[in-house]
Amino acid sequence: LLLEMAVMVGRTAVDAGANPAALLAAQVPAFRSLSELEDEEDLAGWVSTILEQLLDAVRDAPGDPEEDLAAKAISYMERNLDRDLSRDDVAERAGVSPSHFSRLMHRKTGRTFSENLVHLRVRRARELLVRSRMPLAEVGSECGFADQSHFTKVFNRTVGLSPGEYRKRRGELDEAPPPI
Repeated sequence: LLLEMAVMVGRTAVDAGANPAALLAAQVPAFRSLSELEDEEDLAGWVSTILEQLLDAVRDAPGDPEEDLAAKAISYMERNLDRDLSRDDVAERAGVSPSHFSRLMHRKTGRTFSENLVHLRVRRARELLVRSRMPLAEVGSECGFADQSHFTKVFNRTVGLSPGEYRKRRGELDEAPPPI
């Protein structure tokens, strides 16, 4: 039972960014010593050792686990802009609860899920308007807007120009959309 618990907590540590190979290498000696425990005091020391190794592995992990989750979610959104994306679906893909996902996205990007989705869709639309000759309705559809009217309304509210005006004036505008 303890070995199973240690493995499950180890998986959580890996999900939080710990290096799986390094974690396993550190834990193998402790796993081997489990059968040699003689009393509750030995057991308490063993559990303490396992937990310290897990915490060290997470603390030593490169990067910020929340940053990685946010990047994973944004990457998924970018790859699927043409689909009907919901907060719950993206949260599931990132491996967190919808409420935690909402707080995480706002903390990491300064925007809500919906604001991030609109931002990504408009950014993609700007790229397509500048780099392609696709009809406006097709650009809107490719970026996940329900129809051309909705695309025009959201694009105009966000950029200050209609998609058609933006395309005509692209030489006067910054051709590289701002980073997310």
